[in-house]
Amino acid sequence: MVLKEIFEGIIVFFSASSSLISFTVLLLIFIRVRPLASDRAVVLTCNTYITLFGSSFMTLLITIYGIHGNIYPSISMNDYYCQLRSYINYVFICSFYYSCALQATFRLFRVVFPKQKVLQSNYAFVIAIIIQWIIPILYILAYLLGHDFEYHPEINSCWLSFKNIRALSIAMAFVYGSPLIIMGLVYVLIIRHIRRTALTQRIRRNANKRDLLIVKRIILLVLIAMGIGIPTAFLLIIYMISHELTSLAYHIQALSLTTGLVVDSIALAVITPQANGQGTELLTGVFQNLLGSVMSQWGNMSSEEQASLWDKFNQPGGLNHIWNAVDDHCNNHWDCGPQACCLQPTVQGKRGFTDGLNLHMSSYCSPLKKSGQTCSLHPSGETKSTFSCPCEKDFKCTSGGSFNIHPLITINKNSVCK
Repeated sequence: MVLKEIFEGIIVFFSASSSLISFTVLLLIFIRVRPLASDRAVVLTCNTYITLFGSSFMTLLITIYGIHGNIYPSISMNDYYCQLRSYINYVFICSFYYSCALQATFRLFRVVFPKQKVLQSNYAFVIAIIIQWIIPILYILAYLLGHDFEYHPEINSCWLSFKNIRALSIAMAFVYGSPLIIMGLVYVLIIRHIRRTALTQRIRRNANKRDLLIVKRIILLVLIAMGIGIPTAFLLIIYMISHELTSLAYHIQALSLTTGLVVDSIALAVITPQANGQGTELLTGVFQNLLGSVMSQWGNMSSEEQASLWDKFNQPGGLNHIWNAVDDHCNNHWDCGPQACCLQPTVQGKRGFTDGLNLHMSSYCSPLKKSGQTCSLHPSGETKSTFSCPCEKDFKCTSGGSFNIHPLITINKNSVCK
């Protein structure tokens, strides 16, 4: 009796902890990231956390009902609502594994089929999430209608019985096996695609490798969840061999489930970029916005120049060490971002520039010119400036004209931003 109460106390603690962690992470993502306005990977992460929260909360609710039945044995818990609670719980558990498979499939489409607009569309994305929920709802419904959720007085709740070997075996294969097979195939296909990717497509190749890493982590997450469920599998095997079942069998099953839920809720926050706020997807999104701004100011760049910009973006301090003119090593305007130009001395460094404090004898990033400041006309195709930077977007570099102080001497006025 004491051992049973200890089991129930641990189950309540783990399920409550998993519910709290999942809800907190979901709340933080909604406040800080705003998934509906962010990329789809964030939405998929929220979708997985919803399944974790739902299964944790339902397990907590089922356990509380069981404890209530122990305290008041005269009250029967053997009713339709007992089966309904178990049905909802199993739907959330099954949805968790299929949501992980959906995350892997999403990255497969993004890596292997980036040009297939149908697979990248919002409609396909929404339909995939709906299907991911419909599959467990309909599949687990068959167990509810078949009355496979049996009431067990030793735990005062309804579970798939260990004695129902057919139902439990099929459920384990469908809930665990199918998603794992899907994710394994996705992993293999992404690896094959990355190996065929041209080495010159460096940025795309790096992005694909990041997606592959996330798929690998998701598979690890599922394997952890399945590994924690090993006690349930052992109990089933023991029953199949000896036809005997320990009185704590369903407590062990519930404990293994709640342990998996709390581990998964923590692990998902650690291994998923969107949950810990330092994600590669979010970083990539910022870089893509930056890339668009730079190219709108200076024109198109080659794949090698894009790769160089990405490498500098990933260095400690990002591009600040270049853009703030701390280091004198810009190679072109793109290195300096959309608000500065790469200014280089003429005649191989024999003439330097001063920013008021330092003398620069090599190329450095200088801010674009404002209204009334001396500017460069910035010939088309120029990758560096040798006299002054061009004007900011809202201004135009206008020639100052010229005047003669002698028939043979003409003075040209400096161009200014207007």
